[in-house]
Amino acid sequence: MTKSGEAMDKKSVCSFVGLGLIRRPAVPLMAAGMMILAADISAQVTKPVSGVIAASTSPVEIRFDGGGAVGRLAGTGDPVHLDDEVITGPETSAQILLKDQSLFSIGPSSAITIDRFVYDPDKDGTSSLVATITRGTFKFISGRIARSGDENMVLNLPNAVASIRGTSGPGRINTDGTTEIALLSGSISLNSGGAAPVDLLTSGWGVTISPTGGIGAPELIPAQDLDSLISGTEFIQSSPGGENQASDSGSGNGDVEGRSSAGPEAGDTAELTPDQLEQRLTEAETLDEAVAVIAVSLGSGEDSASLSAGDVSRIILENQNLLNLTNIDPALLAPEESVGVNISTALLSYALAGGEPQWMTVITENASPRVGTPAPRPDYAGLVSEIYAGAVRFDRTGLELPNAGDSAADTGMADYDITFDYDTLTFSGTYRIYDLVMGGRAYTDGSETSFTGALHTETNNAGERIYKYPQFDAAGSLAASGNQDENGNGLLDTGETLEGLTIARGTVSMDGSSDFEGHVSVGGHFGSISNGVSAIDGNFGGIFVAVDEVDTSGGTPAFTGNSVSGIQYEIGDVSQP
Repeated sequence: MTKSGEAMDKKSVCSFVGLGLIRRPAVPLMAAGMMILAADISAQVTKPVSGVIAASTSPVEIRFDGGGAVGRLAGTGDPVHLDDEVITGPETSAQILLKDQSLFSIGPSSAITIDRFVYDPDKDGTSSLVATITRGTFKFISGRIARSGDENMVLNLPNAVASIRGTSGPGRINTDGTTEIALLSGSISLNSGGAAPVDLLTSGWGVTISPTGGIGAPELIPAQDLDSLISGTEFIQSSPGGENQASDSGSGNGDVEGRSSAGPEAGDTAELTPDQLEQRLTEAETLDEAVAVIAVSLGSGEDSASLSAGDVSRIILENQNLLNLTNIDPALLAPEESVGVNISTALLSYALAGGEPQWMTVITENASPRVGTPAPRPDYAGLVSEIYAGAVRFDRTGLELPNAGDSAADTGMADYDITFDYDTLTFSGTYRIYDLVMGGRAYTDGSETSFTGALHTETNNAGERIYKYPQFDAAGSLAASGNQDENGNGLLDTGETLEGLTIARGTVSMDGSSDFEGHVSVGGHFGSISNGVSAIDGNFGGIFVAVDEVDTSGGTPAFTGNSVSGIQYEIGDVSQP
């Protein structure tokens, strides 16, 4: 990185650490109590994670009988482990998203258990999913497992077994012991005892199953009855700041990331005065409530909205109750460490709860380079992938680039759109620098610049290399010494983590003069973030943009000491292979 790039890299890591990425040495009383509670359910955390509570109108109960019933309350973003029974209350609806993108929606007073979940996207025919629904209303949208084989997804009902084939459909288990199930798309094969299977092949048709397992003949369900089945799981969650506003009336099963769902309504917080904000945070009894208030008071409350880490740090330091609810050392919240650092609203609960990042590593599999998490820390066990496949995209419009050098008036803006292909080990995308002022000099708004870079350095051309904690001179050459990666060569090599990378470099010109130019560095950190219970697996990133001013008027380029930089921590959009 250039001079500001290096400073941005170090500062950004420290600042996000300040927002909860390392454990606090002295844990507050409330946090200690939560740790004791977590110890009581630690057996569940070691079980494989099958999916996540993608949305819920209020906390659900999760039970696991492992030689004695163990239970816990869970909300949006919490993991669902193998053999967990998810139970909703009389006024609660929830959605459960599994790793293969299967989506189960359950209505009030319902229960579902994931009995078996084996998913390997690289091996067709080896994946399988078995779930059991014992009561209430439900709707399912099958994912990749059902599409990989006719018998790979099975739904156990109280009085029959349904084989799901690329399907969506609603159902209801009635108090009289009967079960109703309908088909919206795909096909369902129903079996009970030794009787011949009954197939549903036409959308809008369904069957009723008797308490003894007798499967009625398929029939067209009247529109109002079908609507009644579907509406049993519909909900629109008016969650804090608009987070996780979800409706199960559609058939999509896209990526759903973990979010906080507790707290006040958005309308109650968007217009808070400073005194009202302080009071609301002082009254908060849980971290989720505090996160909701902060998210909406600082931004739109949307998951993709960007929050200033400096503003978040200031709010935490000004409220002792909030500080006690978090897991953060106040010494790490110095305002000067947060300049130019931003986090997406969706990451706020991870940061404040003490989530620690684990960056991906370049590894070798079958003599080929890959990226993964080959030796996760204990708090990541079962939550992150050993090897990644597919691609992840990070994009942002309007990243602020505040002063990072000698001139307090320096400022700029940047847009970026970056795709990291796990399979080809390449970064590609575009960036644009505009509204740039350094040393009182205005620069020409840059056009959109494209780039491509490959991780593996042994075969790269010089212009395609991926650098790690590099040092560049004012002429743009990589220094022979002073680089701060593991082996000191300033390049990303096998065995090194994807932290402090520079993936694109360029220049911007000053308006009407060739005496000065800006050296641009674009890069970031890439991996996962976990709070010990759930994780953003492989699509957590911190993208930074830095510009250093260089004086070229004297023949020998020289840094002026003026620079701007900014970083955005966010959850990338994953596309599967």
